Amino acid sequence: METHERAGLHVLVLPFPAQGRITPMLSFSHLLAARGIVVTFLNTDKAHARLQFPQAEGEEQKRSIGIRFEVMPDGSQEALPGSQHSFQVSSMLAILKGMESHQGMIEEMVVRSRATPHPITCIISDSFFPWTCSLATKLGIQRVLFWTSNGASLATAVELKSGKLKVSDLGDDEMTAGVPIARSEYFSTLAMQEPEHVKMFMERMNGLEDTICIVVNTFQELEGPSLEACASCETKVHYIGPVVPRGDHKGASSVSFYKEESSCIEWLDKQAPRSVLYVSFGSIASLAPQELEELAFGIEQSNQAFLWVLRDSNQSFLEGFLDRTCDRGLVVKWAPQIKVLGHVAVGAFLTHCGWNSVLESISMGVPMLCYPMMHDQRLNALLIARIWKLGIGLSKEGQNGLITREEIESGVLSVLSSEELHLNLSTWKGLAHGTLQQGGSSYRSLEQFIDTLRSCIYHSPSCKGMAK
Repeated sequence: METHERAGLHVLVLPFPAQGRITPMLSFSHLLAARGIVVTFLNTDKAHARLQFPQAEGEEQKRSIGIRFEVMPDGSQEALPGSQHSFQVSSMLAILKGMESHQGMIEEMVVRSRATPHPITCIISDSFFPWTCSLATKLGIQRVLFWTSNGASLATAVELKSGKLKVSDLGDDEMTAGVPIARSEYFSTLAMQEPEHVKMFMERMNGLEDTICIVVNTFQELEGPSLEACASCETKVHYIGPVVPRGDHKGASSVSFYKEESSCIEWLDKQAPRSVLYVSFGSIASLAPQELEELAFGIEQSNQAFLWVLRDSNQSFLEGFLDRTCDRGLVVKWAPQIKVLGHVAVGAFLTHCGWNSVLESISMGVPMLCYPMMHDQRLNALLIARIWKLGIGLSKEGQNGLITREEIESGVLSVLSSEELHLNLSTWKGLAHGTLQQGGSSYRSLEQFIDTLRSCIYHSPSCKGMAK
């Protein structure tokens, strides 16, 4: 389909205001804008004010990337995820409730757009906002759910909603959501023993009967069995990943809540190929003081070069650590992650296993050392180390579940020296790039998504059957 045929499509993209959820939805918006679709990206005022656009030159540069940015209040007094040392679930719930209370502002925006050449015809919503389904129905427009996590977690939600899967079924010999892992272990990685967590997890699937499709940031080659497990979903699932920021694409580099210290690239330029351990726990996850100390000593004992992103570096023991490792290490508050992972000097990534970081590491061909912290990160780590063979997991010890300095030292040495992991990642890097090229599975799925969107908007007032 030619770009001019899509010129009438105008989508409103609504992310949850956390960097890890803004990033994939903004990258997806770039894909749509590149295909001639008008995109309005609606962020909260707090989140938009904090975004650091690479090489930004004010609003003119932001407009040049083909996306319109609008803001709305989040309706709460809470700090944004990633703006404080520890972000509580209660804060997240307050932001969710506050944003829901401002539906009227979104409604006004959609209505105003009808007086323009390109009225808003669809809301692409973060899965945290099931209320956008009823809002879209009220406005007579379509709603798409964007799933920012892996395909396995989506398949879990689909099978739980359909009744095919029950949290009470804890057999040890069954495949779960397309993943060959004992059900009891699988559920433990998603904290499904906690009723409130299950309730919140399942609420994300509300309104599916009036959602034209789900878009998930993964790809067929990586998660084929889990995507097949989504077949029981009443709504069509499109896989369009790996959607990652492209540092070599104008305007599509990663945005961040933090100012990037690009000097770390110059430091990497001076290091030997595949010699550096890159360490980052993303924009939200934070280690407890004892965990941080064990990590620092483990890295030091490994005697390997490292680049460590540490947002909060006020721990007293760090001064001595930095003095002792200054000849082989660099600590920064934030780094341009895509450029770092793509640098020839980086040989491994010690990561919290957030889904964006996982996809970026695969896309850049970098083995992972898994230190999951929360949410779906434990499932991601299990998939990386056991199923996909793309990294090594770190084991906790004792009643406190501490990952010791000895475990970290051993893991660092193993992941940096493993030729098998590097060969595996080289293969997966090729697959990740190939799936996005013309004829690739994710390329085709994205084209099908756009065709579905266009058909629903222009040919049928209700296209659930067509979407399926």
